[in-house]
Amino acid sequence: MCVYRTEANPKQCVLQVEDGCTECRRFEVHFTVPGRPVPKHRHRTTLIGGKVISYTPRKVREFEQSVGWAAKAAGVPMLEGPLAVEIHCYVSPRGPIPDADNLAKSVLDGLTGVAWQDDRQVVDVRAVRHEARGKHEERTEVWIRPA
Repeated sequence: MCVYRTEANPKQCVLQVEDGCTECRRFEVHFTVPGRPVPKHRHRTTLIGGKVISYTPRKVREFEQSVGWAAKAAGVPMLEGPLAVEIHCYVSPRGPIPDADNLAKSVLDGLTGVAWQDDRQVVDVRAVRHEARGKHEERTEVWIRPA
């Protein structure tokens, strides 16, 4: 049952998410994806059998799947309505340092079909890249709340 249920909002919620529920729109979900964050790259194209094929690089695809699995493991439900997403990526200075906007794209794409049906529901995005002290501190932290 929703902890925010009142006489003005008599419906009983069947889903609780941390401090609230999706029905009364008072909730926030948080989860962490361990490992080095992977930025979204442009789709690659190749010629196979005379046909041009576009694809997402394997490393990006695997990171997007990791984001989806981490969200599911944290109990993130399929959400409706406009959403705000805050993403904090912790990257060690080894190798190229990715852009925050490309890191956000891979996280958002990984959550499509898991936390929301269509990424057009995300109307507010904040992406922050932090420097991790080492490989052991690399991770991505994600918060989702109603916009």
